[in-house]
Amino acid sequence: MIFVRRHFGHFLLNYLFHSRCLLCEKPLHDMSPLCPECFEELKFGTEKRCVKCGQVMSSSLVDPSCADCRNRHYPYHEIRILGTYAGSLQKLVQGLKFRERHSVSAVLADCLVRFVDPSYFLVDCMVPVPLHRSRLKERGYNQSRLVLDRIGRYLRVPVLADALVRHKNTKPQSRLRAEERRENVRDAFRPGRQAKLMSGKKILLFDDVMTTGNTLNEACETLKKCGPSSVKILAIARAE
Repeated sequence: MIFVRRHFGHFLLNYLFHSRCLLCEKPLHDMSPLCPECFEELKFGTEKRCVKCGQVMSSSLVDPSCADCRNRHYPYHEIRILGTYAGSLQKLVQGLKFRERHSVSAVLADCLVRFVDPSYFLVDCMVPVPLHRSRLKERGYNQSRLVLDRIGRYLRVPVLADALVRHKNTKPQSRLRAEERRENVRDAFRPGRQAKLMSGKKILLFDDVMTTGNTLNEACETLKKCGPSSVKILAIARAE
């Protein structure tokens, strides 16, 4: 009886939750997770971004890389960013990350699949940036994995959630000064039990928010030790 009540309660909550806009809570008249007004605000792909650092560039520039990146080496081949970490996109990410609104992962996965060039997903497998075990225990889930699992199921691309291990419990990058961020994530990762599956493969590394890029750089350096043929980056948002 307790199970039935709990199951019905979850069903009712899910029904009510999905009948309202994820952002403004306005009642919806269809199965869409967002109201038309909020969805219209989610405009992606309109900004030209550097394929190396993900920063917004002038649309008049022909070179795919910004001036700062043309002669700079990165451990990955290229990067794609869905949008700037602000407005509705920031609310969606924070809702998933800090408010346990797991259904937001479906919205974000859908946006990534629709607004990112389909050819970018032509990889052998995808890897989410992992959380440290203490952070994972505290939060209960890895928000990047939730989104990536949905993309993987939709595109039928394997997700290797145990390819990387975050064995160093780092401080949140957003709370640190620029010069502290690189040291904070130094040697933060090691190959996981699925690392051998990446040898000779084309890998897509996924994270929710990119700040300075130090975390992704460090994760890529670890992935390269596993012998992939290439590594590229995908992130939901970039903090400008």
